[in-house]
Amino acid sequence: MNVTQTNNTPSSDPFKKRITPMSRAQLEEIAERYYRLSMQVKEMWHPFICGAPGEPGPDGLHDTFLICPAPGADFFVAYERKK
Repeated sequence: MNVTQTNNTPSSDPFKKRITPMSRAQLEEIAERYYRLSMQVKEMWHPFICGAPGEPGPDGLHDTFLICPAPGADFFVAYERKK
């Protein structure tokens, strides 16, 4: 039986030779920037309280408050507490 062996040591891997320590550092910096920006975008597009009409009640909370779905939206949703 003939068995052919291939040399798959790290030094013979053509892709390993292309990544130098400097380019690996650059790749890690790009990944870090992408992660930070994606977290900022994720935070930016969450609904948030954009207002509360009227005076707060005795418990310090408003009976009605307004929720904006995202920055720049041209509408909001009003939620009212039932008594």
